[in-house]
Amino acid sequence: MSQPSLRKQTVTGFKWSFVNQFGSQFLNLIISIVLARILGPEVYGLIAMITVFTGLAGLFLDFGFGNALIYKKKVSNLDWSSVFWLNLVLGLTIFLIFCFASKSIASFYSEPILINLTMVIGVNYILNSFSITQNAKLKKEIKIKEIAIVTIGSILISGSIGVCLAMNGYGVWSLVAQRIFMSFFNMIGLFLFLRWIPLFQFSFNSIKSIFSYSIYQFSGGVLSYGSRNVDNLLIGKYLNSEELGLYNRAYSFLMFPINAISSIITTVLFPSFVKINEDIEKLKRNYYEISKLVFYIVLPLMSLFYLCAREITLLVFGPNWEGIVWILKLFSLLGVYQAVIRLNGPLYTSLNKMKLNFRLSVFSEITNILAIVIGINWGIEGVIWGIYVATIINFFPINYFILKEINSTIYSYYSQFFINSIIGGSSFFIVFFMESWLNAFPLIMSLIIKVVSFMSSYLILSFLFKSKELSLILQLVKGKEV
Repeated sequence: MSQPSLRKQTVTGFKWSFVNQFGSQFLNLIISIVLARILGPEVYGLIAMITVFTGLAGLFLDFGFGNALIYKKKVSNLDWSSVFWLNLVLGLTIFLIFCFASKSIASFYSEPILINLTMVIGVNYILNSFSITQNAKLKKEIKIKEIAIVTIGSILISGSIGVCLAMNGYGVWSLVAQRIFMSFFNMIGLFLFLRWIPLFQFSFNSIKSIFSYSIYQFSGGVLSYGSRNVDNLLIGKYLNSEELGLYNRAYSFLMFPINAISSIITTVLFPSFVKINEDIEKLKRNYYEISKLVFYIVLPLMSLFYLCAREITLLVFGPNWEGIVWILKLFSLLGVYQAVIRLNGPLYTSLNKMKLNFRLSVFSEITNILAIVIGINWGIEGVIWGIYVATIINFFPINYFILKEINSTIYSYYSQFFINSIIGGSSFFIVFFMESWLNAFPLIMSLIIKVVSFMSSYLILSFLFKSKELSLILQLVKGKEV
């Protein structure tokens, strides 16, 4: 494939990935807001208790084979088919495990309702097992448009079903139904678009050829998942479902834009980086450009989450959720760094440095887990401050080793954010010092003034400082190739 066509394909992929991620995240956000206002924190706490276990099972379902097939240069139909059948067996196995483990999970949290909830949610893994290979095939070909249509359509239909059930008094089961129907329609949509039928054959050699790649990604994913969910596990165990609901909703709400941006990067950059992984200087240059763009986009979003936490909570979720205001503020400070550091993923995978990624994950995730375990003694606030401490401890190893692989340094990489940090920081403090005065205004008026003031300052300063990222965004909006 010629480089110009690859560049054009990547830009097109970015546009559709943007539509997919922000379209799906926006729909998910609207649906979750409607459901949250109907159901309240306790219901979300119950689902979060189960998600600690079901999310981990999702890693076993994929086992890193999807990305391994994307990375592999030549993939035969037998390779795809073998992974498909293995995923199906894993999906059925996970479902049976959850059926047998449901009583133990309910006993752990002292919530009897979790028995039936866990078994029904387990059906998701059978449905999802049909979709993994199709999704990977489309990603490998950078056919993001098809994925976007399926994802957004599935969210819209399943979300509508969930809201209807919630309005008719089905409580927590409305959230369960939403997840089941989401997986079902996603499965159907991918099959219709791809129209690929697996061979009725299985090859251990096909699995063996990608196992050495996938095992490190899987192991790193398990460690990462454990450190990111031990907080939910401990809060659900030692506090209560309502506090877990508040904590989980605050974190999920804040992570909407970060997850969307990270998914765009992973979906499009990974297959693109694989094609240029032998040109380190080009890889480094592209990585720098994308990092600055992500930083430029996420910085104002996280700043506004902090500045407008009170208005957003009361206007969007209602007074029953007022307890998440201070949680949103604390998490927003971590949001920018989280978005930037997630860009390491496509680098590790495209450079086939999964062993290095795994070793660093062992250190960083153990640090995260220990910090959270200690922090739970001071409640939710202790957990969040524990995450901050772990982030500081992990900063050097997480950044140093991967940057070394592209002939870069921590100083060289992070100094590129200096100008945009000045732009964002100045805009933040302009609105921050207005806050006490704005408290006397109605919530909607206060929110509008804060957003308009911040974004006006941010764009004006970006223009004065001749921000390249602003120019790049304008070019993408106009449809020009960059």
